[in-house]
Amino acid sequence: MRNRTTGEKFELTKLIGTNWLKIGSTLGLEPDTLDSIMNQHSNNQGRLREVLLTWLDRASGLPHSEDYPLSWQGLGTLLDDSGKEEVASQYFSFLDTF
Repeated sequence: MRNRTTGEKFELTKLIGTNWLKIGSTLGLEPDTLDSIMNQHSNNQGRLREVLLTWLDRASGLPHSEDYPLSWQGLGTLLDDSGKEEVASQYFSFLDTF
């Protein structure tokens, strides 16, 4: 697989970013945490980034299911299962570059 350009990475973040609230909730972040993220960041990309960092930082303390393990792979599975197949496909292609 070829490496993704900065523009492609940015577009992927935009596609996923619009769903940051649903993703955060599904990943087990509490409503207060999501409210705080919304207030601290002015755009969806920043909010998504914070959701992912918070999720990974709290790996040992967050409730989660075996369906969505606390990993980048688990996030891709969540995207796929939540009806974002095209985004999930792009996300998995992005992961393959690492």
